[in-house]
Amino acid sequence: MLPNLSLPGLTIRPKTLTLRLSPFDLPAFLIYGWYWRTGPIKKSGQRKPMSFIEKSVFTTRHLSPDKRFSAWKKNIGPMFDITPASASVGRRSHNMITSYLIDNQIMFSGCSKHAQRFHRTPLKIASDGLDHYVLQTHVSGGQTLCHGRKTTNCKPGDLIVLDLADSYEATATDSTQRSLMIPRHLLSPLLTNPDGQGGRVLRGDSPLATLVVNHLKTVFDVIESMSELEASKIIQPTLLLVAGALNGSIDQVPDGRATVSVSPVSYTHLTLPTTPYV
Repeated sequence: MLPNLSLPGLTIRPKTLTLRLSPFDLPAFLIYGWYWRTGPIKKSGQRKPMSFIEKSVFTTRHLSPDKRFSAWKKNIGPMFDITPASASVGRRSHNMITSYLIDNQIMFSGCSKHAQRFHRTPLKIASDGLDHYVLQTHVSGGQTLCHGRKTTNCKPGDLIVLDLADSYEATATDSTQRSLMIPRHLLSPLLTNPDGQGGRVLRGDSPLATLVVNHLKTVFDVIESMSELEASKIIQPTLLLVAGALNGSIDQVPDGRATVSVSPVSYTHLTLPTTPYV
């Protein structure tokens, strides 16, 4: 029998789990089965950690195969309705997500999952109160995203933009993703069309999309070696980079035309160096 495990904000008992978290933490920090919340990440050789990034890891690996998908579904359920792509996938399903929350503001995540269908319904939107943008890119695999009357096939390198205030459906293959979750109040003031972002897919051959995709991958790869102070320094550049890509990228729409919105930029506040670089 597993022993009781108690951590700040978390109590695990055999077949019982109690978790106290803020609404922002809900998508990535709802846990069932085996869960590790490492809390502050301590750099090697540091005797007394100061304030560090919160990390969570959720995996179904240590659950029996017949319980894996139901555990995943139970905990993703507050955010999405999900079903396995097939009965066989459901039986062998293994899903894992690792998340890093920076200054309780933005969250970088990496997820590996088997093929499944996601549906965010009006009922979910009304009940969970999540008011965030989610940017995703596939490292491997892909998904078909349905938003309104628009259906888009997404492949590795594409940048997918979700607005959690919108309904959408997605069918994903076995895949690995990197994602970034941003509260609306942080990003929307920087956007020319804050309510028109949901369901957009910026293709991987777009330079602006590539910048954001590479940023998501790079931050996820290096963030565990950063202190919270160091990580806090990337919040504003991240918001500006994302806003620049969303404001300036071209979307392909179903009738074959392209739309683009570009924000005017003023440089009058900048002071240029008087001595030329050599």
